[in-house]
Amino acid sequence: MKLTKINILIITAIVIFGVIARLLPHFPNFAPMGALALFAVAFYKRKYIALIVPVMAWFLSDLYLNNTVYSTSESFSLFTFDQLYSVIALVAIVGLGALLLKKLNVAKVLLGSVSASLIFFLVSNFGVWMQGMLYPKTIVGLVECYSMAIPFYKATFLSDMIFTGVFFGAMYFYNQYNNSFSHKFEIAK
Repeated sequence: MKLTKINILIITAIVIFGVIARLLPHFPNFAPMGALALFAVAFYKRKYIALIVPVMAWFLSDLYLNNTVYSTSESFSLFTFDQLYSVIALVAIVGLGALLLKKLNVAKVLLGSVSASLIFFLVSNFGVWMQGMLYPKTIVGLVECYSMAIPFYKATFLSDMIFTGVFFGAMYFYNQYNNSFSHKFEIAK
């Protein structure tokens, strides 16, 4: 894919919008990170950048949020245990996106969005269970952990659907307006 300066600027603007959206007040788990991971893997030519962008966006926004908004002490937190599982989820989403979004169409983008929400739900809540602070490390504890997280899953699912639609939709309309962008969308057959 040939990227012009304006294409790179638009892709970067969408990524920055995604990071800012996570920093603004929002409902719990209503964040653009899954959509951002899918968008990055679909539009960055170098796939290592597609991996670095969402992971760094998550890390830097968590660094800010954990040390200002959510901070209950004066100690500085560089990295928390639950961030590890969030990063693992983002890496899995990028991997899925790399396989799924080689050629874009509406069905693949929707499947990617639904899968991103499910991956994040399964991996991040497994991490909560592994901490052993809220739920016993038993099968019953794992089931309880996932059951209690269903309301958060709804927000993750909704945010992934909305932000994926916004990010990919913006590129689609840009592509329709400016035919110079070589990454074409197709209607699912």
